[in-house]
Amino acid sequence: MVKKSCTKCHGEGIIFSIKEDHLFAEICPKCSKECDICGGKGYIIKEDKDGYSFSEPCECRKILKKVSLFNKADIPARFISASLESFKVLHLSHEEAKIKAKRFIKKFPMHKQGLIFMGPVGTGKTHLAVAIIKELILKKGVNCKFVDFFNLLSTIREGYNTGKSEMSIIEPYLSSDVLVIDEMGKGRNTAWELSMLDQMITYRYNSSPHKALIITTNYTNDEDSTLKEPILALRPNEKIIATHSEPYEQYFIYETLKDRIGERIYSRISEMCEMITLEGEDYRIKKGSKISDN
Repeated sequence: MVKKSCTKCHGEGIIFSIKEDHLFAEICPKCSKECDICGGKGYIIKEDKDGYSFSEPCECRKILKKVSLFNKADIPARFISASLESFKVLHLSHEEAKIKAKRFIKKFPMHKQGLIFMGPVGTGKTHLAVAIIKELILKKGVNCKFVDFFNLLSTIREGYNTGKSEMSIIEPYLSSDVLVIDEMGKGRNTAWELSMLDQMITYRYNSSPHKALIITTNYTNDEDSTLKEPILALRPNEKIIATHSEPYEQYFIYETLKDRIGERIYSRISEMCEMITLEGEDYRIKKGSKISDN
């Protein structure tokens, strides 16, 4: 079925496009003729060491399964080129993160501890997370899901208006073998928002064994390096002063990931995942400045 010399899919048997803001996979049309191995049956007959015959899925059927899994993963369209090979190593921490991403892929499913990519915006955290689940789906046929948690909350709210239950919306994320939660800590983090996050984390935590998590966040464990949120400044005997008022200094509140999501959720993801901090400049800004210089 798959032609190693195919110039369209480069021997992978699958091609990719963008559909409704997500990545979409389909069988390569140049390789979609009747399979030479199974004759279109979808399975092949083998014999074990004792001479007993058994059937197993043909490679063509495995590719169909991978295409289905890929299209259910909800990978955003902007990551069509994201891979471990295309990940830019611009800092020593990037090399370490890439090594651990490769190790996770190689050892899965035996290695169930997930990963938390922490650090400033534009350091490649989501790129790495997407690269991992792409490889797991396409090379190992693993059921993976990607979710921007802030967008998921919006979907749940919309579901209330159409009579959909919370469980019907979040169930695919609960049951997936590997779940990417992008930008954890983003949003207002109201009691309801944190209860939704807690529900997802607790379900996966209590599964036996743990269902793997990959998390990205702009918040870290270090108050000096985590995301800074501007607040209004207060001085003795003064009312609230706007941050733009001169000559007053602008103040910031420093929040760690634990501050944002609470001790209970933080404790569980700490047990489930290895924390990796990426440092360096914002690659998107750096790339944009290079383009404008040309």
